[in-house]
Amino acid sequence: MRLFWPLVDPYDAWRQGNSFFRSQHKPNFSRQVKIEPGLPGVTGITTFTTNNLGFRGEDIRVRKPAGEFRIILIGGSSIECAVLDDSDSIEAVLQRQLVEMGAARARVYNAGKSGDRSDDHLALVGQRIIHLQPDVVIVLAGFNDLRAAVAGLDY
Repeated sequence: MRLFWPLVDPYDAWRQGNSFFRSQHKPNFSRQVKIEPGLPGVTGITTFTTNNLGFRGEDIRVRKPAGEFRIILIGGSSIECAVLDDSDSIEAVLQRQLVEMGAARARVYNAGKSGDRSDDHLALVGQRIIHLQPDVVIVLAGFNDLRAAVAGLDY
């Protein structure tokens, strides 16, 4: 039957390359985006950059410095904030607010990536984040899982 009616594997495209992650940002990546007129709250040209590990935020020292309070954000596009400038992204705003409240040693990093689902988040924590010794991991997930389930692509 497979010769006449082959089954299409919906995950075949994701099996190419890295076996743990379907998608991730490259380290030290930078792009500028010209925002279309009419997008509420965002105007002009925005800059999106990643650090030495491919996350948004300042460079991460793998060996966590003594006294640093490390927060890592995980999620899809709602956390990634791809059209927001680095200075307005969620990790930058959260870090500024923590410093204003007296938490000068707090560091916030954003590992969000558009389209990521719960299985991506689990792989990310287990393979790329746990060794960074985060004090807090904030996860905003669910929409991409729901979208995949509705499309019949859920595991």
